[in-house]
Amino acid sequence: KVMVGYHGWGMERPTMLEFIPILADGLKWSGYHPRAHVFYQVGLYGDELSENEKFSTYDHQAVIRFGGLPILSEEKKTVLEVAVQGRYAQPDEHMLQVRARPEANLAPYAIDTGKFPADRAVTTGIEAYYRRGPWLAGFEYDRLRVGTPSGEHPELWGYAAVVAWNITG
Repeated sequence: KVMVGYHGWGMERPTMLEFIPILADGLKWSGYHPRAHVFYQVGLYGDELSENEKFSTYDHQAVIRFGGLPILSEEKKTVLEVAVQGRYAQPDEHMLQVRARPEANLAPYAIDTGKFPADRAVTTGIEAYYRRGPWLAGFEYDRLRVGTPSGEHPELWGYAAVVAWNITG
């Protein structure tokens, strides 16, 4: 998900989503249209205030997320949410290092590309979550494509799937 917190539906933020940084300075516009069951977020971010922080991996980012709720029934306690997202980013100092730890933050990095020259990073993704009563099942898939000065386009893919029973119903 674009710029979400660390906790998802019944699990911590999946490792594969760590190549979408959640910390940045900027503006975000969110909206929801209840009659159409459509939601969106648009954000523009920079690192002018956080340039020297270790989490600051991009100079500029533009992100968008758009989705809907084709099923939304409070009576049946059923929800189906589907969404797509995209992000265009300029790596800090034209260098990129993609790395992520498993859910346990003290664990070693599961992914670490090392630093390499990069002009841009484009992320696209899809997600779907279905909830019926206390049960939730969901899936997310993201693809990061990097543009380099040499013309190469390294890619990383990641996905997460979850099935959870929420104790609070």
